[in-house]
Amino acid sequence: MALKTRVKVSEVTNLHNGRYCAGMGVEMIGFPLDKEHPDFVSPERFKEISSWLAGIKFVAEINQSLDIDFEAYEKFDFIQTDKLDLLEDLQNLATPLVFKYDLAIEAELEDVTSVLTAVKDKVDFIIIESKAQLDAKRIDLLSKVAKEFKLFLGFGINHENVTEMIDTIQPEGISLKGGAEIKVGINDFDELADILEELDTDEFAFN
Repeated sequence: MALKTRVKVSEVTNLHNGRYCAGMGVEMIGFPLDKEHPDFVSPERFKEISSWLAGIKFVAEINQSLDIDFEAYEKFDFIQTDKLDLLEDLQNLATPLVFKYDLAIEAELEDVTSVLTAVKDKVDFIIIESKAQLDAKRIDLLSKVAKEFKLFLGFGINHENVTEMIDTIQPEGISLKGGAEIKVGINDFDELADILEELDTDEFAFN
């Protein structure tokens, strides 16, 4: 399956999620490595999942500290953080970086560009998340930001609006969250699946 845009799915915690994402054409999946995270993925769990997957990139998701034995995990294609101080420390590692930025509800364009300009040359791309609504004001703001930065849109997306948001904002890609495992092998992936099906280029060609 080929998708209309680049897609990252974060907080993948089991093989079922990983295989599903790989089969749907997702480019990257992320694993929470902070030990305090409720869905922390241990080195053993990571190897169990990653050894069965091919053709998909792995992202280490770190937000608390660098007290992580990266060698135990073997290899990540990207390391992601939302902390500016951690981003500075991660510069010493020979792994491409991703910065996750939390867009404040009252943020103005100048506020956003000031922060993102400071990290632009240090990271491969930037994920923007927010608790705010994706209203007309923020769509306009993100459209301007996407012209200057490699932006992955990480909020306000659903299967009904994802195509319109991609066409309007024109981000580098989108960032979604994995579904929690209800019981072994069964996941609540309905909305994520609907979004990916909307982005399926085969579907676009058929329609």
